[in-house]
Amino acid sequence: MERRANISFAIVLLAAAGVLCAQELPPPELCSPDQQYCVTVLDTALPGADPQDEFFTIAVKHGDRYVSKRSTMGYLLSAFWSPDGKYVAVNNRRANSGDYLWVFRLRDGQPLKVPADAGPKRLAKYYAKKQDEALRHICRDYHDLTPDDLNKMFVEASAWTPAGELKVETDYSFWKKGHIIVSHTFKVAGDKLIVTHEQIERPSPPVQQTAPRSDA
Repeated sequence: MERRANISFAIVLLAAAGVLCAQELPPPELCSPDQQYCVTVLDTALPGADPQDEFFTIAVKHGDRYVSKRSTMGYLLSAFWSPDGKYVAVNNRRANSGDYLWVFRLRDGQPLKVPADAGPKRLAKYYAKKQDEALRHICRDYHDLTPDDLNKMFVEASAWTPAGELKVETDYSFWKKGHIIVSHTFKVAGDKLIVTHEQIERPSPPVQQTAPRSDA
């Protein structure tokens, strides 16, 4: 009887876990406020894609027509549509750390920015150099940090301003030393994103709550 009860309890736990997982599934697609454009990740690879890390496709649709398809991996996190309806910034979780950000022009699907490891090798090397320079700059400002302390780094869009500038955050996570958040604001100039503002901050670590001691 006790064994049956344990099995039934295990089944209930598995069912509950299944419901939780279902609630946390990534969105299949993200659409603009007017529903004219949508971003999705297709579970098929583009012809000629690297089978090791380009087995999915990120796509931008206008109605039923695809305006852009690019090789990717992972899944969608969020999308931010510019107030003028011309651009979309997409956070695409591609790994447990790294650059997740795509920025597409909607009228023709042209990417203004791709994740650092999703473009040509020369572009990836350029991004890696810039990130290395940024990390060393952070470590110069915060003397208790070193490049070897870096655990993970995430690049994600956070919003568009009413003026049509894109806000992007790079979160540097350091082993047992908290986070450094580098916030950039970009304006769109032709086919480029140009930095108009930068801010570096170190959020305070959460205060550890301890239970009051009892004298009993």
